[in-house]
Amino acid sequence: MDRVRAERDREDRQNADGDDDEDRFEAIPYNLHTIDKLLSPMPGELLRAVRAEFNPDEAGMFPYYAGARLIKAVFPEFDPALQAALLSFTKTGHPTDTDFVIGVVRTFGGEVPILDICKEIIKVVPERSSAWNEVAAALESTGVVTGEYGIVHAYETKREEIAAWKSDEHPRVQSFAVWLTESLDQKIVRERQRAEAGVALRKHRYGVSKDQP
Repeated sequence: MDRVRAERDREDRQNADGDDDEDRFEAIPYNLHTIDKLLSPMPGELLRAVRAEFNPDEAGMFPYYAGARLIKAVFPEFDPALQAALLSFTKTGHPTDTDFVIGVVRTFGGEVPILDICKEIIKVVPERSSAWNEVAAALESTGVVTGEYGIVHAYETKREEIAAWKSDEHPRVQSFAVWLTESLDQKIVRERQRAEAGVALRKHRYGVSKDQP
């Protein structure tokens, strides 16, 4: 945590001086080789330490900070033990605890199984709040996709993953599922149009063989 604080203090000084130093101090590397094995058995302690340094005014940038990188480096697969520890923060009902959990979830994005923890967040935050946008951003994150229609297929998969939420016993989860599905539908339409335009442009420029559609 001394290294986490050192990175934050260094960035604060650079921002105050207007100095955009490209040779930035890397407090926590993206991959760990030893300390992760020591920290992974204690997710609660790790989260409490990072939470103590969490600034709600900087919640939007938290996924890029050293504390968030430390959590992800120790638990790259979003292990059940980490999820269980995060749930304890959502149950406090404190807005800053909720913001912290959302920040951790956004650090991982949609490449790992974050559905369960996202559902618990939705249950405790106000309907149509800014937290909904943050959770949606985490769920819609796709990571690397391939092919012209890769992003379309990724969004379609995410739409299928939350389909069951529409019949969830919690009304706020149902409402969120309908709201997010509408957003995904719009994104799918736009991305499909973009992909089709790209295909058409390449066909116009380079031509196609008779065997191609």
